[in-house]
Amino acid sequence: MEKYSPTEPLHQRLLNQDASDDGESSSNSNFGFAMPRPTSVRSRLRENMTGLVSCLLLCYIAVISTVNLAAKSSSGNRSHHGGQESLDSMYPALPDLHIEYQKRLEWVDPRPHPFNLPASDALDTAWEDLLYSLNVRVRPHEMDLINETMANRARVTGDGYAAAMGIWHELHCLNNLRKLLHWDYYGPKYGGKENPEAFGKGHSDHCIDMIRQSLMCRPDTSLYPFHWGPDGIPSNHVKAKTPKTCVRWDSLENWAQKRALRPGEYSYVRDHSAHQHAKTQGEKKPASS
Repeated sequence: MEKYSPTEPLHQRLLNQDASDDGESSSNSNFGFAMPRPTSVRSRLRENMTGLVSCLLLCYIAVISTVNLAAKSSSGNRSHHGGQESLDSMYPALPDLHIEYQKRLEWVDPRPHPFNLPASDALDTAWEDLLYSLNVRVRPHEMDLINETMANRARVTGDGYAAAMGIWHELHCLNNLRKLLHWDYYGPKYGGKENPEAFGKGHSDHCIDMIRQSLMCRPDTSLYPFHWGPDGIPSNHVKAKTPKTCVRWDSLENWAQKRALRPGEYSYVRDHSAHQHAKTQGEKKPASS
C-alpha cells in the first residue's frame, strides 16, 4: 500500500501509480528475462578489445611472413642467376654456344668403361670419338667476336678458318702422353720409331705445361680425405663425396661437332699475302745492341 500524503497533489499520485504499474507490466512481459541495457560505443570497444588486438596481430604476422617469403624468393633468383653468370664468366663467349651445367659427384667408377681399358683398339676408338672435334671451323664474321683478326690465319675450304678449342687441345695432349706411357704397344703402330715428332720430348713438355696451366686456371677445390689402407698406410685413393658443378659435356660437344673439320673433308687455302707476311716476319732479325 502506498502511503497517503494529504499534501501530495492528486495528479502527482496518479502519475506515480502509473509508473509503478508500467514497471510491473514490463517485468512480467519479459517472461522472467531482463531486457539488455543499451550500451555505449566506448563500452563495446572495451569489451571487444582483446579480439581486436588479436586480429591486428594476426594481420601483422601475415604481412611480415609474406614480405619475408618474397624477399627470400627474390634473393634465391638473384643467387641462381648470379651463380650462372659467375660460371659463364669463366669461359669465353663463343657464337651460338650455350654452355649448360650440372651438379654431380666425381666420375670415379671402378667398373670397366672404355677409358680405363688396357691399351687396345677399343680404347683407341674411345679416344678418337672424344677427339672428333679437335679442329673446328670459325666463320669470318665470328673472328671479331673472339677478338681475333684474319691476318695470317689458316683458311679452309668451305669458308672459314681452322681453330682448336682449348679443351680438345688439352685432351689431344693427354692422349699423346697416354700413348707414350704404353709405347711398347703403340711404338710398332707408328712404324717402330723411338720418338716420332708428335711424341718427342719438345711436344711432350709442351703438352705437360698446357695441362698444368689449364688445371691451375680452373682448379678443382674438392677435398679428398685420406683413409687407412689395409697395409696401415694412409691412402688418398678415394673420391670426394661433395657434389661439384660441372659443364654438361653434351652442351659443349654438340656445338663443336657441328663445326668439326674432319680429315679428308677439307683442305687449307693458301693465302699468299698472309704467307708473305709470315715469311717477312720470320726473316726479320733482332736488332743488334
